[in-house]
Amino acid sequence: MNELIINLNKLNTAHIIKPGPKDMILQNIRKNICLNPDTLNGLPLQVTQYDMIKNRSTLLIPDSMRAKTPKEIRNIKNQLVRESFRFHESENANKSFKKARVHRLIRRFRYTIIILSKRFVQDVKNVMENISMSSLSKAKLDVAKENPNLPMQLRFEVSSLKIINKLLSVEDLTLPTREDKKRNIIGRIYDQVLVKLKWYNFPNIQIVRGNPIVSTEDNFDNLLFSVGNAGRSSTYTRYVDENHVLMTHTSALVPQAFREWAKKKSDPLTFVFPGLVYRRDVIDPRHLDVFHQIDVWTLQESKKYGITNREDLLRLVRAVFEASCPDAKMIVYEAKHPYTINGIEVYAEIGEEKIEVLEAGLAHPEVLRKAGIDPEIYSGLALGMGIERLIMARKRLPDIRLIRSTDPLVIKQMANMEQFKNVSNQPAMSRDMSYCVSKNDTEEDICEAIRNAFAEKSDLLEQVEILERTPFEKLTLVAKERLGVRDGQDNVLVRIILRHPDKTLTKKQAAELYTMAYPILHQGTSKGYEVK
Repeated sequence: MNELIINLNKLNTAHIIKPGPKDMILQNIRKNICLNPDTLNGLPLQVTQYDMIKNRSTLLIPDSMRAKTPKEIRNIKNQLVRESFRFHESENANKSFKKARVHRLIRRFRYTIIILSKRFVQDVKNVMENISMSSLSKAKLDVAKENPNLPMQLRFEVSSLKIINKLLSVEDLTLPTREDKKRNIIGRIYDQVLVKLKWYNFPNIQIVRGNPIVSTEDNFDNLLFSVGNAGRSSTYTRYVDENHVLMTHTSALVPQAFREWAKKKSDPLTFVFPGLVYRRDVIDPRHLDVFHQIDVWTLQESKKYGITNREDLLRLVRAVFEASCPDAKMIVYEAKHPYTINGIEVYAEIGEEKIEVLEAGLAHPEVLRKAGIDPEIYSGLALGMGIERLIMARKRLPDIRLIRSTDPLVIKQMANMEQFKNVSNQPAMSRDMSYCVSKNDTEEDICEAIRNAFAEKSDLLEQVEILERTPFEKLTLVAKERLGVRDGQDNVLVRIILRHPDKTLTKKQAAELYTMAYPILHQGTSKGYEVK
């Protein structure tokens, strides 16, 4: 018998898998086509016995079913559901499969073909296309599937080089300070963390400062974030290209450090990952889009040094807590994190207020396994903390931007944890702007557009508040004409407050900035409303 190999992409009907009962058949389909298991429910599978040709998207058809044209290929679908055939190792088959490992898979089996529903065929096609998709494109599909009821459509786009360079120019205050400058409170907390880790006898402390540009795999996948996590969208994360992001947490440096450690498997190590992290966020006195984090992770051979446990975890937590909140009461709550097991969140009780300090847990075995470390042999701890919000709460700062103030009187206060005392009372400038945005723009998108519109003066932005949002359908005819609003757009009324923490801003300067920003922000076809 002669055989003909037809590409599955052309045939668009079948996939051959290993023999077995129905449960095993479904399992193999999931594995080999990588589809959501829910897609398989209720499929009219007509199956008896199968063989799989590994990594080949081909279907073997006897000479009697040979087809030369697309129309003929489509016509054989109905025949395949009724007919089975025997495949014998023939001379032509030997020529077709020259690789011995593939040829050995071909046996004298009775074959039956799986006929797929239209929906399943489309899913198979999508999966085949996903193999060559970028991380950003995959995220767009996965996030949409996992979050079908989001009120706004998330963004999936690469940030401009100008924005990336601006963000990367922000100074990391955990780095050594020049001799002519005072050490900022952020650097002082980081220094105390190192001191306390040594005091608590954590071994072989290794400081890791990696590239702030990391792969999406290290930022999300290798830390076990779900494929549909909304944080993968560019609404919250800054993509440098289709497969790399500015790290959204210092934990993104962990997988690479662990992979390097796995090559030599040295004595127990305590990894400290300090640095800046980058996110798209709202504009208000409590949030920044670039801020500091510190991660502390440990690794040790379980047989030699013991499996890391709750007692070890609390010892690490106490070391970091004492470095950041030495005079506060520590409160521990159970919590879940993707990259830990037996996770906790730790708060500081100061007076009647509870301030979140850090999160921690036992390093998840799968995180170790993905880095090439056997979790049956090694174990570890994981801890992460943000610094700015902690400082803001402890010092009672009215504006988080004060941490980076250039005013000498403020700089002096940023060298300790004492309660902040106002050194000036700069007046705020406020304007309400009414303009058009896409109906899919989130609050983060609107704030990002405002940052970009104010450009190098964006450090003056103290707060952005969306006072009102009206969809196209509910606008009056007069408003539609005045704004030039189109279907698919919303009219937003936004209050933009300008104030520099330690510099005076005149009314004239503020008015010029508002006037400059409005035409950049407004997406309507008319001039809109004048800024008053």
